[in-house]
Formats: sequence, structure tokens, C-alpha cells
Amino acid sequence: MLRELADLVAPVDCVGCGARRAHLCPGCRAEIARAARAGPHLARVCPPPAGLPPVWTLLAYDGAVRQAIVAHKDHGRLALLPLLAGLWRRSLAGAVEGDPVLRAALLERRVVVIPAPSSARAWRERGRDPWEEVVRHALAGESLPVARRALRVRRAVRDQAGLGASARARNLAGALAVTRDLTGCAVVLADDIVTTGATLTEAARAVRAAGAASVHAAVIASTVRRGRPSG
Repeated sequence: MLRELADLVAPVDCVGCGARRAHLCPGCRAEIARAARAGPHLARVCPPPAGLPPVWTLLAYDGAVRQAIVAHKDHGRLALLPLLAGLWRRSLAGAVEGDPVLRAALLERRVVVIPAPSSARAWRERGRDPWEEVVRHALAGESLPVARRALRVRRAVRDQAGLGASARARNLAGALAVTRDLTGCAVVLADDIVTTGATLTEAARAVRAAGAASVHAAVIASTVRRGRPSG
């Protein structure tokens, strides 16, 4: 915590390129802005797991945005919170604009935003839930409800890093549970990135079991697979 507080006031290096005295230098901010000009779009997950909801994304998980997500999540660079919240909010806006079912549910005030959960191990190591911080910041002052900790990890799972698509799916199958009744709700699953879609597929299964009428997802970025479509 002391390190995180110090990062807010002390000179630091840019997480994207290492430039001095900036959490994210003007050049790296410009890089992200250029990449985001195309706007939100549906992520292409190849192959898409059965049960994966439509996933709206803004950027490729690469370059400065990748470094910013990792720095906020794993290294406590809290000054990056407004940037990440703004990027995720743009993906959410794309989902609402592009999905008539979600748009109608929003007008009827039936939408609930549920952040992807952190594991118990991640909570212990970080002492915080960095992704929930991003979502709450993005929706601060809005009437759209954020269901804090509505999803929980109910059994031990392996770290997903380094696992292939099928291994990720096996690792997470049945691992998530919902802590509230979602009958009739349109649920927006919020996460930072989508890779194989295993996490969002398992989360969708859990919220459907809790009564969700429809499931949608919004992420900041989708993983780039060299030589293959992103997803």
C-alpha cells in the first residue's frame, strides 16, 4: 500500500516505454488513442467456446495498453485507473449501441454489470480487486448497478497463464458461482481482456443458472494471436 501511495506522488517511469516522470507518457497515450479510433467491435475468439456470450472489445491486447493493464493489476499503478475505466466504458457503450437486446433491457432498467471475480489467492497477494476498481470507476455516478462480488470462485483453479484453450476450459468448468438472484436481468460481464473465452463462458454459465435473461460481455482488449484472428 505504501508503494501504491508513493506512485501517486513520486516520479515514475512510463509503463509503456520507460520514459521518465510519467505513468503513461504522451506518446504511449497517443498510441492507445490511435488504436482505439476504430471503436468497439465484437471480439473474434477462435474457436469460440459453446456458451460464450457476445464480447465487445476496443483494442488488441498489445503494446502500451497491455502494459497499462498489467501495471494496474499486478503492480498497483493506481494512476492508470481513469484511463482503463474510460477504455472499458467505450466497450460497454459499443455493446449497448450494437446489441438491441441489451439496449432494450437498459431502457427497462434490467441491466446488471458483474465484474469478473478475482481468486482468493489473487486477493491475498494484491490486497484488492483491481478489476472491480476499474468497473466501479467507469460507472461512478451512473444509475447502472454494479453487482460487487456477485461471482465468486468456489473451488481452487490453476493460474490461466500458459494454458491452452482446452486446458483453460477444463480448469474453469463449474468453478464459478453466483451469490444473488438474477432472474429476468440482462447481465453484462465485465473483464479486462478476452483470450480463449474460457472465463467469460464459465461466468455466463453461472449467471444463466442464476436466472439471467440474457448475457453480454464488455472487455478492454482481446488477445492478438499471431497469424490468426484476434480473440
